[in-house]
Amino acid sequence: ARRFITNAIGGPGTFFDFGCANGLLLKIFQSWSPHTLDLYGCDIDASAIEQARKLFPDLAEHVWDPRDQGSIQVPSEFDYVYWNVGTGYVFGSDTKFERLHAKAKRRFILGFYDDHELNREKIDLLTTIQGHAPTEIIENPHGDDVVICFDTNRTL
Repeated sequence: ARRFITNAIGGPGTFFDFGCANGLLLKIFQSWSPHTLDLYGCDIDASAIEQARKLFPDLAEHVWDPRDQGSIQVPSEFDYVYWNVGTGYVFGSDTKFERLHAKAKRRFILGFYDDHELNREKIDLLTTIQGHAPTEIIENPHGDDVVICFDTNRTL
């Protein structure tokens, strides 16, 4: 159901999953993508990060609780930044969008996993509040889910 997300990844590079939980989806991205990815993830659920480190020892130094960043070396930017936007998140209510977008060197990818109408409302609200439309919208061929992509203007 989430494999279509890898269509937003246009080449090799660093990939950051904001809200990676136990790291399962993050780890699967590598096997789904035809590109070599250097995977990173964070989650505010410390027990989920602990589980990710146990499940995927090769990611142990690449997953963290953002409240405890000092324990590992975290890049300041990533080629791709992915954020599964929660149902209750209200754009414009904080600076999370701007902070995450600033970390993306190539592409900022947002996942919306509600019904089609609610996803469209979120995209419209985001476009209005942020002042620009996504560069690409990728729909899940198996459901209402979509990812929206914002390409950056920075070159590598």
